[in-house]
Amino acid sequence: MPAAVPRLVDKNYQAKISGPMMDRFDLIIEVPEISAGVLLDQGKGKPSQIVAARVAAARQFGSVRRKDKMANAMISIDQLDKQIIMEKPAEELLRAAMDKAHLSARAYHKIMRVSRTIADLAGEDRVSRAALAEALAYRAMPLLA
Repeated sequence: MPAAVPRLVDKNYQAKISGPMMDRFDLIIEVPEISAGVLLDQGKGKPSQIVAARVAAARQFGSVRRKDKMANAMISIDQLDKQIIMEKPAEELLRAAMDKAHLSARAYHKIMRVSRTIADLAGEDRVSRAALAEALAYRAMPLLA
């Protein structure tokens, strides 16, 4: 049986989803098909306990910074600039992405929150250029299709 060839996003299907609807998603990624062999090979993935511990550590890191238990997704728009501090290279990358991709204000807010979560997972006080680039990559699918 031939190996599965990655499919490109069906543009007709994607065209049915409006831009404002896409803006409401935090992460927009394509998940490729997984073969039965990969699914049946139990030794490849991380155990759930390891992932859960990493998430708990990131939430603890964020709550110490914010002095609350609120998730990054719940940071209000008026608190974004106070709660999410970016390194200068990250700010420059975000500005360039906003200008080039004509991202909406809603997309900007989503990218800010996701980049803060990525930085929390890495134990970073400020959002780095790498964390922001990863957050932008999670929104790139509609831009690349």
